[in-house]
Amino acid sequence: MKSNKSIKKIIKFKILYLVSSLVRVGPNKQQYYIFKNLNKNIYDPYVLTLFPEGKNSMRKDFVDLGVKVFSLNLVKSKVWNRTCLLYTSPSPRD
Repeated sequence: MKSNKSIKKIIKFKILYLVSSLVRVGPNKQQYYIFKNLNKNIYDPYVLTLFPEGKNSMRKDFVDLGVKVFSLNLVKSKVWNRTCLLYTSPSPRD
């Protein structure tokens, strides 16, 4: 006889941590410890950085934990200029 074994599909929750970069500072260190203690059977962590990594980056630390790390590699001066334009543009109601 065939046994009716129920197969449970495990659904993982994806977590995306969006930061400017993974420079070794307090908030990134705290996120590292959070990801380090996450149950990887339930959560699938990702990091997306806006800018390229510098010398003091924690990227390797996150990758060693099994966190998938991606970067948009934006140029800071171009992003800053666009941000300023958003705040200095006249309102359509003016």
